[in-house]
Formats: sequence, structure tokens, C-alpha cells
Amino acid sequence: IHFTTPLLLGVGEIQRDFINDDTYDTYFGESNFWFIEPGVMAELNVTSNFLLQAGVTYRAVIMDSDYFEFTQSNMSGLNGRVALRVNIFNK
Repeated sequence: IHFTTPLLLGVGEIQRDFINDDTYDTYFGESNFWFIEPGVMAELNVTSNFLLQAGVTYRAVIMDSDYFEFTQSNMSGLNGRVALRVNIFNK
């Protein structure tokens, strides 16, 4: 077993397109956000080509302002991860 520290950086977009058939109100728009997600993973070598990972990460989202029901606080948080890594190019 060994440990890794992944770091994911990125940018995303939220888009909302909604038409209320009763009132004909329309809500169109989009908002961009940045995120950073550091973590700690434990890796177990099942075979030389297959690794089992488990760990936790924390996603922090940075937005200019809230967008409808999407806020920094409800898009940020602690995450659990389980993964199977396959090394097909290492010989």
C-alpha cells in the first residue's frame, strides 16, 4: 500500500434554460466557476497492472456570485473516491 496526493484544477460552466409553460416566464443564462480539488488516496497494487484506490478529496468552488440555487457552499465539500487504475502502457 502506498499513498498519493492528487490535485485537480479546472473551470466549469452552469447553464440554466427554463421556460414556464403557465406564465411563459423564461430563465436563460450561464455562470462560470473555478474549482480546486486536493486529496489523499491509498493505493493497493492488486497486480502489476491493476491498482485499487480509495481516499478523500475536498472540492473548493470559486464563483463570482450565486447563480439561482447554485452557490459556492453547496458545490464545495468533502468527497469520497474509490477507483480502479489500469496500467496498460507500463511494461
